[in-house]
Amino acid sequence: IAWVAYQQLDPATRSKVATVLRAHPAFLNNDWPSRGGVNGPDADLNLFLNASVFPDDARDPMGKYNQFHEATSHYVNFPVVEPRIARFDPTLKVVDPRSGSSVLTAYPRKLDLLEKPGTPLEEQALALSWIFHLAGDVHQPMHATARFSKAFPQGDRGGNLVKVPNPRGPFGNLHAYWDDLAGVSDSFSDVDTIAKSIVAEYPRSALAELEMTQFEGWVQESVVLSRRYAYRNLDPFVTEFTEMPVGYEADARRLARRRMALAGYRLADVLREIYQQQ
Repeated sequence: IAWVAYQQLDPATRSKVATVLRAHPAFLNNDWPSRGGVNGPDADLNLFLNASVFPDDARDPMGKYNQFHEATSHYVNFPVVEPRIARFDPTLKVVDPRSGSSVLTAYPRKLDLLEKPGTPLEEQALALSWIFHLAGDVHQPMHATARFSKAFPQGDRGGNLVKVPNPRGPFGNLHAYWDDLAGVSDSFSDVDTIAKSIVAEYPRSALAELEMTQFEGWVQESVVLSRRYAYRNLDPFVTEFTEMPVGYEADARRLARRRMALAGYRLADVLREIYQQQ
């Protein structure tokens, strides 16, 4: 997604974004420049790629950047309640997704930091890495919903509790399955190849959804798509699936690639709006 955004920007905007990211503590500590095969020949593109995964890097409880970890900022759980299950069922613990901290509060907070005059450059760089990351997260349907049922009366935590076979990664749950649909390699050559193929398959001109420019609109798209694709033909009364429904994999891969293209184009538009005004 960061690769797609980078290719959409003019050199002047790329340079302005890169200047901010060079004030990021992970760059100053040489953690980004020293990533070896993860980095490619374009130093500014490397900044985009490393920034985009920093909020996940910060998850490591023993890592040097754990103070920047924000567990609830990556997602929001709009409830999916199956028609066969009454909303008033007293065993269900459906909570208001707009209450408390979530991606809906985190993204505008980070954007405000970027746009607020006088924000120190390091804080801008940290906020920018979150903008990169969250723009991607909300295009993954399982970052926008949780399904509530008799099996999961307190919700399935964005599919994390639903066990499914995951052919691409070590985590066998529905959330990880969707996270991993583009592949799990972080080598630059693999990222470069996959991103190029996504842009070729889904050019901007093919995506009418780009008319939606509001962040919450992107989230609501994912809510709809989670019902239409992610949970489709997965019985809400079952907690573990030994195989995916017929046709599920092909539809999921196609949707994931489209959503990644959208996320990349939209991220570029956000960066352009911020930095072309400066």
